[in-house]
Amino acid sequence: MKYYLFILVAVFLIPTPTHAIEFENRLPESVWEVEMRLQHTPVYDRAFNGYGEEAPLQQLMLWDREWRDSVVGKLQREEQRLEIRMTYGLTEKWMLEATIPLLQKKQTSTL
Repeated sequence: MKYYLFILVAVFLIPTPTHAIEFENRLPESVWEVEMRLQHTPVYDRAFNGYGEEAPLQQLMLWDREWRDSVVGKLQREEQRLEIRMTYGLTEKWMLEATIPLLQKKQTSTL
């Protein structure tokens, strides 16, 4: 009885992963597809500290409490993320895909 149950389960479960491997968008042979995605984080000057409270960035950067009181100014950051995804159709069934992530961080200070 155990063997029949095992065969029955195997018959229903093995085809499922093989169908899940198929790609959503197939490319014809020797065709390139390039996709670019840009994400921009606007300028910010506050962040959450280790206690979950919102605090200015300069307080998070300056750990020495004596310096915190004597330093004046503002610290600002912004980020840009660019992701380039290139896909090449080797054959009708095989594709080659590469993702190139680029990250640019900018920090300005008037401390």
